[in-house]
Amino acid sequence: MLARFLDNWPYKLLALAIAIVLRVYVGSTVNPQTSKKMTIPILIRGVPDSLIATDYTQNVTLDISGPPSVIDSLGPSDLAATVNVSKAHPGANPALPILVTIAPDLKDQVSVNSKAPSGAAVYLDPKADLSMSVHAEFSRTAPVGYEYQLPTVNPPTARVDGPESLLKNVNRLVVSADMDSDSLANPTTVDDTDQIVAVDDRNLPVEGVTVTPTQAHVSIPLRKVGAFKSLVISPQITGSPKYPLRVSQVDVDPSMVVVSGPAPLLAQTSVVLTVPVDLSQQTDTFKQFVKLDLPAGLSVVQNPIVEVTVHLTASQPSAAVPSPALTSHKTTLDGMQ
Repeated sequence: MLARFLDNWPYKLLALAIAIVLRVYVGSTVNPQTSKKMTIPILIRGVPDSLIATDYTQNVTLDISGPPSVIDSLGPSDLAATVNVSKAHPGANPALPILVTIAPDLKDQVSVNSKAPSGAAVYLDPKADLSMSVHAEFSRTAPVGYEYQLPTVNPPTARVDGPESLLKNVNRLVVSADMDSDSLANPTTVDDTDQIVAVDDRNLPVEGVTVTPTQAHVSIPLRKVGAFKSLVISPQITGSPKYPLRVSQVDVDPSMVVVSGPAPLLAQTSVVLTVPVDLSQQTDTFKQFVKLDLPAGLSVVQNPIVEVTVHLTASQPSAAVPSPALTSHKTTLDGMQ
């Protein structure tokens, strides 16, 4: 038997080699292989109820291969990339496995050669909630000859839900109130319903949190005033930044405010100060929303909160460091004594 197998073995070996080469040639000619790169979104699955995926790798780029007719017609819906975070821990998870699945009718024809990145970074943030008062803000100044009284907000409080890291940025809840054009001629009360917005300490909306309920009703009585006047707003600056920083400019927005009160008091008042803005802990130019420090007997006809921007710059080594002083709208330290 062995003798028959070894008989003419060089010819048999040559025939086998020819068969293998022919098979490879036919396969590459009839059914050639090609490759391309595709980028598809990553889906996060299995997030525990107590956590929120606040930041994660958005996409993965795949190097895939298969018959040209299949690869050319392949679309994002034929492939899926998922990351299961059911066993991940709160906080940063730098390299969780990315599972790539191929549509069942294409599994035998398409191969995934590599993926980049090989793992997904996912940050899981604990869920949190807090209850806060809802504050009314005026969308416009009170009509001439009127001033706003204390507003009533219903509901007076609302709940904020979201990732713990974002809730730390929520400074207060605000709802804007405005009056319709028909009420401007003879105003008595502002009645309005609007969205409740969570804002940070710069009065900017905090994205990624949910406020419940979403709206609040605001009622603001208006009172007629006998006299009113526009006053210049002057920011009240206290403390000094650390050397070599110095105050180069202080801006206030708005620069003026309309107030009402007794005519004799208004006649001798031209400037209104803000509450103090402390510089002692500041290390760079900053903005701060502050209230006005009104003299007794005067009241603001519009929003009593203004934005103060303090510009800090480093002193030149050879220059004397001037002491910061009180300033008004967009003025430098020169002459601020």
